[in-house]
Amino acid sequence: ETLRQELDAIKAERDAGRYDAALARISDPLEESETLGYRPLRAEAALLHGTLLGLSGNADEAARAFDNAFTDGLASGHTEVAAWAAVQATHGVGFVGHHGSEGRRWAHLADPLIVRAGEQPQLRATLRANLGNIAFIQGELEEAEEHFTAAITLTEATVGDDDTLIAKSSANLGSLYRRMGKYDLALVSFRRAESIFESKF
Repeated sequence: ETLRQELDAIKAERDAGRYDAALARISDPLEESETLGYRPLRAEAALLHGTLLGLSGNADEAARAFDNAFTDGLASGHTEVAAWAAVQATHGVGFVGHHGSEGRRWAHLADPLIVRAGEQPQLRATLRANLGNIAFIQGELEEAEEHFTAAITLTEATVGDDDTLIAKSSANLGSLYRRMGKYDLALVSFRRAESIFESKF
């Protein structure tokens, strides 16, 4: 419980954009969770570590952390963490690391875990957004549009119309439409992203 409280505090640092501070704090909980040997907690710590590494642009180390979180999550029956590890690896490996095919493999692994975890909308919407990013860098623009739009629609229906995932997906749609030469649609998407980011930050 004490270690989970520390992980929550590190998440707060992450959510505030203080990635370096969060990374500096994660080492002790990682080591302590290893010493404790409680696999669900190890999975949670590794997932947070991988997320922070991905945000810092360290795709290779993030991939290893996500693999650890995925393995410990599956082994301990911590399905939600295993699902998030696969979803985040889709982005970290496929988009940040520019290994699109491997990222899609992670998405394939994530899909049944999301179902098993109760089809949580945030998991599904994040996976669709991450697949959109992979499709975009691979030049599959129509596929990317489908994923980004699905992420927005699902989030609107379950979370609300001002969630940051909508802002990120709208910004990505803006870049997509600009690349396609659909400048009016790009402007609408960029303005929506800007409005949500301004209200949040």
